[in-house]
Amino acid sequence: MSMQDPVSLVSSVPVLPAAAFKALELLDPDSKASFKDLEDAVKLDSALTARFLRVANSAMYARRGKVESLGTAISLLGFSMARNLVLLVATSSSFDPESSDPFFPGFWRATLRAAFYARYLADELSAKDQADRAFTAGILHYMGLVGLHRADGTALAGALAQAGEDLERLLALETQTFGTDHRAVGAALLASWGLPEPYVDVAAEYGSARVTSRHKRLILLFSLAEALARRSSLEPLPPECAELARAMDVDAARLPVLKETLEARLGLDPFAGECGLMLCAGARLVSA
Repeated sequence: MSMQDPVSLVSSVPVLPAAAFKALELLDPDSKASFKDLEDAVKLDSALTARFLRVANSAMYARRGKVESLGTAISLLGFSMARNLVLLVATSSSFDPESSDPFFPGFWRATLRAAFYARYLADELSAKDQADRAFTAGILHYMGLVGLHRADGTALAGALAQAGEDLERLLALETQTFGTDHRAVGAALLASWGLPEPYVDVAAEYGSARVTSRHKRLILLFSLAEALARRSSLEPLPPECAELARAMDVDAARLPVLKETLEARLGLDPFAGECGLMLCAGARLVSA
């Protein structure tokens, strides 16, 4: 295959629906968006409205009876969770998650595991101020894989199979095949969507302790969460996990217990479970 520039692969990703672009606007930390603005974004798409209420009701099942009003659902979820749910549901609708393409259930499972791990890890490491951004970054960080899949799905599937859980190996195989990798494509895609810099930088630099972005704290937090979510076992401790822990001043000996804690939280989170049912062809997010 001829070598490709990351930007050239962006055009292969489906155009997002209007509701998704509205949700992306609301990600700007300087946005003055209100609950009403978020409700209006959801109302742009009737299918989105139905899916939003379905997942929102699952997330809130322990609080009260079924909620049928968008405004009420958004209010009960809270602005940040509701905004991320809008982004997740609207973005996923662009990639036809109910199609027979075997790529997308695995893609969304990995995406959601990383996103929820990142939110939980922020709590566990007393970095709650980063939890919302880390979750959003998780929803968006693998988008470059969609571009590579559109370019040559068979080649990408082969690279994913060969790499297994080794991110560095996957990036090398992608570069060998496509002349670029999913981090570069993802960063170019998110930049083309006009996303705030932190999310572009996470997509570009996640997985490495050698971060050049000024958003280093967020990127390292997310990178450690993604590595823990991606690895089925930490025995023996993968070097990438140990390196990321050192960069964050986290005792590497804590990582196995942290992973167990994050996996347990994932299994008990009804919001995570409903997202998995919606996007992963019924597959559970938790490891077998």
